[in-house]
Amino acid sequence: MANIVDGLKHYLKKKGVQAEFFEFPENTVAAENSSRAMGVPMEAVVKTMVFTDGRMPIIAILQGSKRVDAAKLSVAAGAEVRIAKAREVESMTNFKVGEVPPIGHPHGTKIFLDLPVSKMGVVVAGGGSTHTLVKMKASDIIALSSAIVSDISE
Repeated sequence: MANIVDGLKHYLKKKGVQAEFFEFPENTVAAENSSRAMGVPMEAVVKTMVFTDGRMPIIAILQGSKRVDAAKLSVAAGAEVRIAKAREVESMTNFKVGEVPPIGHPHGTKIFLDLPVSKMGVVVAGGGSTHTLVKMKASDIIALSSAIVSDISE
């Protein structure tokens, strides 16, 4: 776990991105837990969800208070998608469910960022472990992940 978080820290530093990591004794997997731990509203938390088209991972980044609209995501991805099973998440991303950050995915991974997130300043996101969060600019997430900004929430 520490190696993954350290890897993300190194990656962000190497890219010249300002980010602040926070470690918590309690689990921060759910957006509600992240919101409470950081003392920020749910809208300031972004979650990273993994879907699949049956072959490849499709990553969706949206506000913690929102839900992905699978039909909209399917249209954006150009293929029918479904939420990935836990074992698929790990095999496709090298992260377990609840650890997936919005950045650091292999080049070519299809990543979609919900339109409202693109208009936000600083957000709180998963930091690579179930007890780590990272605070960074939404614009840096877009730039580092080559995310496609699209309306993908309900």
